Amino acid sequence: GHIAHRLCVSKGRVFSDTKEELIELALRVTTAGDRVPELTLSVPLPGSKEALHGDNTFEQLYRQIYGKHDLLAYKRSVSEAQLFTVKMHGAGVSAMFTDDQDVGGWYRTSVRQLCSDLQEPAQGLLVATPNSVTGRGDGDEAMLKFLPNPQSTSKKHLERWNFVGILMGASCRTNAFIEIDFAAIIFKHMLGERITSQEVRAVETRAAEPLDSAAADMTEEEWSALQAV
Repeated sequence: GHIAHRLCVSKGRVFSDTKEELIELALRVTTAGDRVPELTLSVPLPGSKEALHGDNTFEQLYRQIYGKHDLLAYKRSVSEAQLFTVKMHGAGVSAMFTDDQDVGGWYRTSVRQLCSDLQEPAQGLLVATPNSVTGRGDGDEAMLKFLPNPQSTSKKHLERWNFVGILMGASCRTNAFIEIDFAAIIFKHMLGERITSQEVRAVETRAAEPLDSAAADMTEEEWSALQAV
């Protein structure tokens, strides 16, 4: 399997310091210097015609990065690393900043807004978990979490998902992680970890009940085979 899966299944056998060294080595040998893209974002006033009908931050960054930059480089500004630099313009900028220089604030804001845009229903890439919609579950199970939209299968959607994956991978080079409130089942699937009814329950409480009943009569091998279907 891929390196993330190998590290995941090795936890408990490999010291955390060793894992960090492996990750840092991988990042170091794949870094492409410190020349990063210089991007421009239009920031309209909230509620204005431009805000309602123009491209949001996610779309603006997608159009300027996807297929043009691989984000293998990063630039250190003050105390943090950045995958790109940002220049903002528009009537909405003064509502957020008074400084016209990007010393980290604009970069952090653009990444944060990108994540917020991605989780908006209008973007079409994510849907809230059934528990989030119906209010079922207790504690974390009832919190707003997201799943990939199963209907987002067009070329347009898949290209944007590819872009999201690039951002998630590249963010390992910086302190500005991609803050997407995925349900835990998504991260477990990405890492190749075993998914249990606990992760299903966190997404859809009603679906976990028959799984618990079925799992009680299943062997470990049968349950694993069911997950592979």
